[in-house]
Amino acid sequence: ADAPAASQAPPAATANPPVEGPPLAALRERLARGLDEAARPEVGYDAHRLLLLALEAALRGGPFDRACFCALDVAAGTFRARFGLGDGVEALLARLALPAAGQGPGATLARGDEAFLSTGTRLQMADAQLLRAWGAASVALVPVSVAGTTIGAVYVDRRATSAGLDATALVYLRRVVGAGGGARARLRAPAPPPVAEPTPEAKGALVLRLLRGESPAAVAAESGVPVERLERWREEFLAGAVARLGGT
Repeated sequence: ADAPAASQAPPAATANPPVEGPPLAALRERLARGLDEAARPEVGYDAHRLLLLALEAALRGGPFDRACFCALDVAAGTFRARFGLGDGVEALLARLALPAAGQGPGATLARGDEAFLSTGTRLQMADAQLLRAWGAASVALVPVSVAGTTIGAVYVDRRATSAGLDATALVYLRRVVGAGGGARARLRAPAPPPVAEPTPEAKGALVLRLLRGESPAAVAAESGVPVERLERWREEFLAGAVARLGGT
């Protein structure tokens, strides 16, 4: 009988993972914080650059040998590697394509679940063949989702049989993928409609409400004009009034 699929359950802690300690933990925290900062909307990075930053953070902080982003080609029904980082990643990009249907790791990703493959576990023959084709000893695939829909996955691997997937690295990897995927979701979201510029009369009426002592937050909530804009209008009004007084 076939062995149970290893792609649907997290791997057990390995006997020889990279040494976890203050230097590695500090590096992971620094990389994750840097990625969180880069993902802020006001920074303005595009989705491709953010995903590259997420791959770099995964590669260095795992640490892993290779990391790549696999996009879901809906028409072809396949997760296909698009770009990546690490030694020998070009060969991996040419070989990494997973059907999104069936019983393999691609189908696991399509359901929104993580997939794991490791030579230290019982594998289906097809999964063992994938590891050989990719030149990897251990692989983790974490789905990237937008609004609950899987749009791709982040692939990471370790090529040495003595350095499998350990629990702390997977926790860190999930954090990195979550930051990159969340940023991509914000970039894909439609921009809010611009606030219509009120007439001079309407603008003056709002400023007068502020000058009478009404809360900027209350006026903003009622009018739909941001607090920052209301306060700028008030400053412009006062500056204009002072200028007119100075000219009389």
